[in-house]
Amino acid sequence: MSFLAPTSALIAAALVLPALLVMYLLKLRRRPLRVSSIMLWPEAATDVQVNVPLAPPRPSWLMLLHFLIAMALIAAVGRPVLLNAGERAGRVLVIIDRSASMSAMDGAASGVERISRLDEAKRRARETIGRATGSTQFAVVTVAASAEIVREFSTDLAGASAAIDRIAATDQPGDLASAMEVARAMLGGTAEESDAGAEVLVFSDGSFAEGAREVAAPGGSVRLIRCGPAPATDKQNLGIVVLSARRDAERPEVVNLFAKVQNSSGTPRSVPVRLSIDGAAIETKAVAVGAGAAGIAGETGVVLSAIAPAGGIAMISLLVDDERDLLASDNSASMNLRSAAPIRILLVQRSVGPRLVGEPARAISADFLLADALEEISPGAMTRVGRERYEELASAGELKFYDLVVFDGVVPRTVPGLPSLSFGAGVPGLELGAATGSGEARPIQSWVRSSPFLRDITLDGVVVANERQFAEKPSDVLARSDRGPLIVTSRPENGPGRVVVTFFLEDSNWPLQAGFPIFLKSAVELLASKGAESAGVQFLTVQPVFFEGIGTQTEFVGPIRAIARPAPGQREEAAQGAAQRMTLGVLDRAGVYTPVADSGFPPIAVNLLNAHESAVATGDSLRVGARVIGAGRSIARPREIWWWALVLAASLLAIEWIVFARSARL
Repeated sequence: MSFLAPTSALIAAALVLPALLVMYLLKLRRRPLRVSSIMLWPEAATDVQVNVPLAPPRPSWLMLLHFLIAMALIAAVGRPVLLNAGERAGRVLVIIDRSASMSAMDGAASGVERISRLDEAKRRARETIGRATGSTQFAVVTVAASAEIVREFSTDLAGASAAIDRIAATDQPGDLASAMEVARAMLGGTAEESDAGAEVLVFSDGSFAEGAREVAAPGGSVRLIRCGPAPATDKQNLGIVVLSARRDAERPEVVNLFAKVQNSSGTPRSVPVRLSIDGAAIETKAVAVGAGAAGIAGETGVVLSAIAPAGGIAMISLLVDDERDLLASDNSASMNLRSAAPIRILLVQRSVGPRLVGEPARAISADFLLADALEEISPGAMTRVGRERYEELASAGELKFYDLVVFDGVVPRTVPGLPSLSFGAGVPGLELGAATGSGEARPIQSWVRSSPFLRDITLDGVVVANERQFAEKPSDVLARSDRGPLIVTSRPENGPGRVVVTFFLEDSNWPLQAGFPIFLKSAVELLASKGAESAGVQFLTVQPVFFEGIGTQTEFVGPIRAIARPAPGQREEAAQGAAQRMTLGVLDRAGVYTPVADSGFPPIAVNLLNAHESAVATGDSLRVGARVIGAGRSIARPREIWWWALVLAASLLAIEWIVFARSARL
């Protein structure tokens, strides 16, 4: 038992107990009275003592009862509480941690075999259920990147054990806050509403990364059951925690892959690192990784190169000894490399087709400048068409064969379903109005130098005339003059990117500036997503997988089986041969997923890449709310019993009245 307000109890005791003692020490003086004889008053001799102040009190039942009543009232003021440790809890919530680090092969086993921490957690959870009485209710919750309820509260102990058996490992990081939120919802919410007779058992290695959300304590008591070795034990594990790829600027067929290898052990390690493309080994390097110290893992970087003009699945693997490595899911990381083929550009120009109604003929044309610049950027992959041909391609669904549409003074009637770059003309959703000014050329006033479209160039010395205003105020302006926006970018949610230049190239001197082809190259690469930063595609085990492909729903095989479905906002049944956005949801196991039959879908690479999970650390405590609990100990929600003290005081007061009444009759 403990007290929530011990200071109040001490103050009450300091006031009440001395006052009670004074009542028995100080006697009232009685008025002297002369009588003829005291022979008939046997106790008169003892009553003489009442005239003596500060006489020692005589022990009596009334004095004891008064003292007990005072102590009961003082205890009530101090708000006594019972801290229920949950040993005989009526309801037990079992939380099983199945994050990536729980797959480390250093769990405690009865024999010599190696088992994972998750297997140890499941075994100990089943043993806990086996020791419980038949009236105890058990619920089972799992936690990785999010918490899931596996089984609601029930007295069916066999069903709870079977639910624990079905729990599977993941390659996701753990989120303790989500588990505590689910526990709060199942056990009664806030501390005042909590179920003090319940217990929350967390079977985990005790290693959770610090998150942005505060971990709020649930109802009942919380206890950590640590699974895995002690925190001071040396953890032998090597893992890949970073993976990126870039194509060589001079030789696009060459791809360079960078990986960071982490060592959680306290001793230096050396490991061969192998690069393979579509299963064929390309290059192997020996990498030395430093030892970890002061809770910080050692790490080193490695760069491997390959010639892969057609792309493919690139995989970097650590050739480790399984007996000396605890976690397998971080020993490899994959990436789906994009093809190094030139970007396919569709250039739509006025000079190749009829003009718009009311559109004046241009005295000077810069069509050839734009066409020549695009030819240099993507030789042999540019198609030049007019307005009507573009509309035919769009209506026939043939725009899927291009990566980017460039509109040179042409306003399309059909919005392209791929990225676009417009000069002197808008697109539906980014419409342009009439030209501003009187045709006087004005310099560019300001531009966003940090934008990836403009960071490699300067617009000093560029003058513009006859720029056109937007029908609505644009949100993302990259450059402007004193008359309005000049370059605007937009990327709708889950849609292709757009860049609109509000003037014709022949109305400025920009095509003659050295920065124009640089801007054009940056815009093409960024819009078509084929720049050096996007040489490949990979997903983490906590990310939803989205991709584009041609085909219907199909099954993917990998570490787990998954079904590709149209992404939200897409039609369930697309036109024959039309590309659409698909999703596999969140894939919680790392590896390569390939479609079973439909070649219109790309393979998917999913990686762990989490330094905290690869450290495979263990801990003897968890921070829950404002308290820290240790392994085997518990945080108990206080159950106030001050009203018990009031009931006891009232009962003693009734007994005191009975004793006093009896003594008065005597």
